[in-house]
Amino acid sequence: MISELHISTHTWPEYGYVALDFYTCGNSGDLEKAVFYAVEAFGASTSHITEITRGIEDGDKIFYHSFITWEEDFVQDKRKK
Repeated sequence: MISELHISTHTWPEYGYVALDFYTCGNSGDLEKAVFYAVEAFGASTSHITEITRGIEDGDKIFYHSFITWEEDFVQDKRKK
């Protein structure tokens, strides 16, 4: 699914809450698919997702960070095909 990946998991079972951090290098693989798989595996009904892209632009060698944040409501079979 994704090469060069590690995931950290932080859980608060007493609150029914889990925070997952997915870290990957490069652009290979489908990170969104991995995130939605984890959301489904944990049985989440809602999620708050923040994507942080960082690196060096090849053409001009300028460092960048970009942040994209969104929330989703999930029906358990919504992502199944």
